Amino acid sequence: MRSKLIFNIAVAHYQLKRISKLKRTKKPSVRRDCPTIIRQRKSVRQVYNEIGRTMFRRSYRMHIETFYKLYEIIKPSLTKICGYTYPLKTNVPNGRIHPTVRLACFIRICAGGNPLDLTLIYGISKTEVHYSLNYVIDAVNETDALKIIFPDTFEKQRKIAEGFQKLSSARISTCCGAIDGILVWIEKPTVKQCETVGYESQEFFCGRKKKFGLNMQATCDHKKRFTNVSIKYPASTSDFLAFETSDFCTKLDEDGFLAPELCLFGDNAYVSRRSMAIPYQNVPIDHPKDHYNFYQSQLRITIECTFGILVARWGILRRPISNKFSMKKVGSLVFALCKIHNFLIDSFIDEDQVPPSTAEDDYYNMLNGGMDVSNLHNSDSLGHHFEDDPLRNFRREDTQGQEYPREKIFRYIRELDYRRP
Repeated sequence: MRSKLIFNIAVAHYQLKRISKLKRTKKPSVRRDCPTIIRQRKSVRQVYNEIGRTMFRRSYRMHIETFYKLYEIIKPSLTKICGYTYPLKTNVPNGRIHPTVRLACFIRICAGGNPLDLTLIYGISKTEVHYSLNYVIDAVNETDALKIIFPDTFEKQRKIAEGFQKLSSARISTCCGAIDGILVWIEKPTVKQCETVGYESQEFFCGRKKKFGLNMQATCDHKKRFTNVSIKYPASTSDFLAFETSDFCTKLDEDGFLAPELCLFGDNAYVSRRSMAIPYQNVPIDHPKDHYNFYQSQLRITIECTFGILVARWGILRRPISNKFSMKKVGSLVFALCKIHNFLIDSFIDEDQVPPSTAEDDYYNMLNGGMDVSNLHNSDSLGHHFEDDPLRNFRREDTQGQEYPREKIFRYIRELDYRRP
């Protein structure tokens, strides 16, 4: 009995000694050296009253009415994601951040604004500014009302074709969409990012544009709304390969997906097929095929204009996106911007016209290696054209006795004797 008691005392003494040692080696609290900063929260409405209607539209790329309309659409997802639907916490010294402020921070960053400025404007920390970016990206992409869906009924497809017909000087009625690729500019990926996605860092480098990025394939309608967006490959991938291996291409090849006689209009990066009309190559000036090329490009250029609007509206796309974002998050960000782009075009308050960005945003963009907004008229800085197969070794067209849309449109142009201006 006595030996057992001595043993228990020894164990207790050892434990007390160990606890005492842990207390002596415990690191000081991080929060003790970083006390809470007292901030004065501001609402979006207060900021609007201070800067006025014109400056608000330039800074936030939309009118105040459209801003709140967008908020109401994503409100269910946004409030759930940022935790605003839960009971109010009592341990938030400066008060909770309203979801409208989260949305405002997202738009300002995407418009090209400096995150540090937002900490002063809305009275929130820089960390919360970046949290807001992630919250809104997820909320927009989870909102069904903002989904980008290619029209899957003949009636909707023909309605788009009628819209393109009004844009065509030759009254071409077979175009139900324009397609092209664009480079999503990013910083050089880290080793960890490359291991995650399974590509080497050099595969993200576009030799033609001397930039790292992702290949984004997109289709638009006559209103310059995106009807399909795909981001799967690094920048070195050709438009042809990115399109041919996409789910959208598989759908287009299915019988009954496109209405009879309708097709997409693309450039020479693609191949002539049942669902695609492209220009003729190496044709002399004033040749009938040259006339066809002119009228075909008159509609195909709609996607270039759509890219121009997207990049002009969102300054974050005019500079390399930080490699602090994962590749998945970069894709989610661009998807969200394309969805808001469609929403703004569908709005009634002249939101299809992009207001000029602020001088502060342009300056911040250029400080971070961004592109001068005055260069946006140059389509070469937007589109992502490839000549990955100049000899067309694996893109040879085999009509197998069929007359593809390009040949039908060419015959139509020639029979009616349409000539380029």
